[in-house]
Amino acid sequence: MKLIIYCFMLFFLGGCQSIPIAGNLFGSTEKTSEEPDIYFPPPIHSSTMHKNVAKEDNDKTTAAVTVCKSYKREVQQAQAVDSENLETLADLMRSEKRYDCYSNSNDLTQIDYALSEMSNRKASSLIGQGKLKDAKQLLLNSNRYFPIGLWATEELKAKIYAKEKDWGKATLAYNKAFTLTQGKKVRPPVSDDDRKRLYRLTSETQLLAGTISSSTITRSGSGSGIMNKDSMRGIGIIEHPIPIQFIFGKTEFNQNGKESADKLAGFFKKQQIKKQITLIGHTDQVGNDYDNCMLSRGRALELKNHLISKGIIVAIKAVGKGKRQPFELYDPSEYTQDEIDQMNRRVEFALDHNVSIGNICQ
Repeated sequence: MKLIIYCFMLFFLGGCQSIPIAGNLFGSTEKTSEEPDIYFPPPIHSSTMHKNVAKEDNDKTTAAVTVCKSYKREVQQAQAVDSENLETLADLMRSEKRYDCYSNSNDLTQIDYALSEMSNRKASSLIGQGKLKDAKQLLLNSNRYFPIGLWATEELKAKIYAKEKDWGKATLAYNKAFTLTQGKKVRPPVSDDDRKRLYRLTSETQLLAGTISSSTITRSGSGSGIMNKDSMRGIGIIEHPIPIQFIFGKTEFNQNGKESADKLAGFFKKQQIKKQITLIGHTDQVGNDYDNCMLSRGRALELKNHLISKGIIVAIKAVGKGKRQPFELYDPSEYTQDEIDQMNRRVEFALDHNVSIGNICQ
């Protein structure tokens, strides 16, 4: 009776055939024509998933190792061929693979050194062939060819600037080269002769620039490069030439001479000099000995009085050598006679040393 009432109620609500139950009213589990086919895949065991992930990782690692082996082999080959393969090595070193394949920073540093030295040899060869424009373009592209700054690179730059008669830039580059020769692990290896050469070339180009470079004496009076007393140890430099310029035939500073004299005063203050300063005046080879002796001593005295007026209170001795001691040039063939005369017209200073009296004018 209950069943009849139940069906009767369902008839009014939508009919008995729409009953969504598993099996019929009599407990049969036979599938009806309206039940959809549903597929439930078998569960994947977690250990199988881990194995698949591990396999993918191993495959990626193997591929990366293969790529790095190939990359390192290319780098070695590029270094072996030297400057002929400079562009190849430069390209390889700009690749992101350098960081992926070289976990040891020391290995990368050694390759960067090799690239910089290879570029140096290429630039030196171009300079020797007279191809200054090509050499300059190479040397100034530091990001690509010179990942590590070398003193020899700066010397090559200075040579080009000197050939172009750009004495200010030549001084900056030579002085930087001299500075980079300091330290225990210098590459390429540097000798005392190298450092003496760089000192002399920096001094020569600074004299031709006509003013004390901000790279040798800073605005604050600090000495750098050839004006750093610690960096000059071991090379036997006693008398230091400085570009103090004067009005032609007179003992008065010109504008550049005044600025250089001010810088020198600031330098002596900063160094807190406590012993005697000796100033030595020199002239070019034009004129007679007596006139040049008087002129050179008068110019040294002018500089002495200027230093005293700027507060330098230590003993200052001023002497003249006239034209008796021409400036010793590293390679006179690189200069014109006018340039040689300009370098001869100079004042030198010595600190805490006895200056040779052999050529001093009486």
